[in-house]
Amino acid sequence: MKKSMVIILLVAMAAGFVFGGEAVAPEQNSDGYYLIETWQNLYWIGQDAARLSLAYQQMADIDLAEADPPVSEWNSGLGWQPFGIFTGHYDGNGHVIKNLYINSTAGYRALIFRLEGRLYNLGVVDADIT
Repeated sequence: MKKSMVIILLVAMAAGFVFGGEAVAPEQNSDGYYLIETWQNLYWIGQDAARLSLAYQQMADIDLAEADPPVSEWNSGLGWQPFGIFTGHYDGNGHVIKNLYINSTAGYRALIFRLEGRLYNLGVVDADIT
């Protein structure tokens, strides 16, 4: 089974499928907030459902145009995949997320699939959502 999973992953990579960028764990402050400073930190949140209930504070504007590979190539051209059900706490700290790209026919075209926690002091600018 393990061998077939490796083969499937290699075939997907060879076919040009890109699932997303590189997720990088953010620093955590003494109050328990994870400090979101880069697009890699933001992407890290959605890579594990357990992280959707944690506390975050954005420390800088985040420009997804800086992502490598480009967000427009993530998920076979669909771009950003929304976080699941977010029950955590996200303080945007007056910052913005720029150049969010979503190209999907699904009904869920957003940064977060469903918000059941707190999200505030955050702007989204120059988004391309189709």
